[in-house]
Amino acid sequence: MSEAAVQGAMKLITTKIDFGKKVSLHTLRHSYATHLLEAGVSLKFIQQALGHSSLQTTMIYLHLRRRARPTRGR
Repeated sequence: MSEAAVQGAMKLITTKIDFGKKVSLHTLRHSYATHLLEAGVSLKFIQQALGHSSLQTTMIYLHLRRRARPTRGR
C-alpha cells in the first residue's frame, strides 16, 4: 500500500468520524513511540522500531513525555 493511499484513508476516516483534529501518519508515529515509552519499553528498542540512526533523535520522545507529565499532587 502506498503512503498516499494510507494518508488518504486516514483523512477519510478522521473526516467521517468528525474527529475534529488533523491526524497524520506522523501523529500516529509519535503516539506509538510515546505509548511505548510510557509502557516502559527501552529507548534502544524504540529507536530500532522507528528506524532512527541516532539515539538523540529518539530522546526527543523522552523530553516530550516529561513535559506532558502532570506534577504530583495536582
